Amino acid sequence: MRCRIAPPGGLGAGDCTDRGFAKISLNQHKRHEPIRDAPPGKLFLINNQTMKREVIVSLTRPSLPRGARLGARRVVAIDLDPRAPAAVTYNTRANSLESRIEVRGGSWYEPIGSAKAVRGRRERFDAIIAVPPQIPGPGVFGPRYGGPDGTRYLIAVIDGGPLFLEKTHGRLWLPAISPANPEALSRRLEERFKEVSMVCKTERPFAPDEHESMKKGLFDYLRTLRSAGRSDFKEIGSRWSIFRNLFICASGPRMP
Repeated sequence: MRCRIAPPGGLGAGDCTDRGFAKISLNQHKRHEPIRDAPPGKLFLINNQTMKREVIVSLTRPSLPRGARLGARRVVAIDLDPRAPAAVTYNTRANSLESRIEVRGGSWYEPIGSAKAVRGRRERFDAIIAVPPQIPGPGVFGPRYGGPDGTRYLIAVIDGGPLFLEKTHGRLWLPAISPANPEALSRRLEERFKEVSMVCKTERPFAPDEHESMKKGLFDYLRTLRSAGRSDFKEIGSRWSIFRNLFICASGPRMP
């Protein structure tokens, strides 16, 4: 099964923007029905039929796992926060979804198995939804830190995906931001998947102070990464900048 996106009007159709940023070598989705102003954590680009009756794993921090609301037969929700299982359980009961959602505590793929299959068998899923931290920084500054170039956890999700996706139709849904080394991200995706589609791109304005409030000197660090070709954003005057949200679907997992 290929990656599909939401139908026009389903979430507020509009034009995705692309205003002269550095080229990002991800394939454009041919059947482009874009979504306007969708923030990175919102993976509702997915058609309601895309996950109908499927089994998915959600590597996010949602109050209610998204896949269940999209018709998935079964959702395994994973979160490192020890408070998450109780919160998700409460919400699933309130929405009568407890029979379809299983909550597991742990980091990324650890709760569903290791790289080595147990007794020759490994749990596999029709789709993986992941929203990892991905803001670059010279050192840890908080929960949004994504490593020196922002790809530390993005790469971990991409590398682990083929081990836990169904070989014939498994898909990885992944939002990324253009400051997080998009060229390196593109290369890794194409190494691990046969088909990589840029479902949509949207612009996100920000002020330097937004990053400076996380860690002093962070905006200058982003400038350094950009000069080295490892980050992509535009400065608009002295007070504002713009980066892009990149909505990616990768299918056809390549077995390691």
